[in-house]
Amino acid sequence: MTKIVSLEEAEIKELATKSRTSARGRELLIKRSAISENTIPSFMINALQPGTYIRPHKHPEEGREILMHLDGLMKVVTFDESGNIEGVYELSSKRNRLIEIPAMTYHTAIAFSADSVLADLYLKVYDPTSYKIFAPFAPPEADKERSKDYLESLI
Repeated sequence: MTKIVSLEEAEIKELATKSRTSARGRELLIKRSAISENTIPSFMINALQPGTYIRPHKHPEEGREILMHLDGLMKVVTFDESGNIEGVYELSSKRNRLIEIPAMTYHTAIAFSADSVLADLYLKVYDPTSYKIFAPFAPPEADKERSKDYLESLI
């Protein structure tokens, strides 16, 4: 029997609450981790607070990603290989509810309201050690000063 994966409102609220006190300003809930071709897609929920920095990254070939708005206001920014902004997409109840990020496209998500939540369907086998390729043009999260300045330059 195939397992049904669902997401309840209480889970969204709990994740948003946890993200408020998280050192990174966000919290991740993995509903299903695709460990083989038979379990694709991976299904993750991200709760973001304003000021959280997600280093721009891309996913390997065939690693498409679908981001779906669940709550709040976010913008997804896409970049070319040099770090130039290619597109800015609002995720909200009034604009885009869903966007698909092609494989090999640098991108980030920025929260503009408290308790912003998105669902992330990763359409490839999920390996946390290799499913993200970080952008060389953006500072690492551990560099708090530079990452804060970089995030502010995107807003």
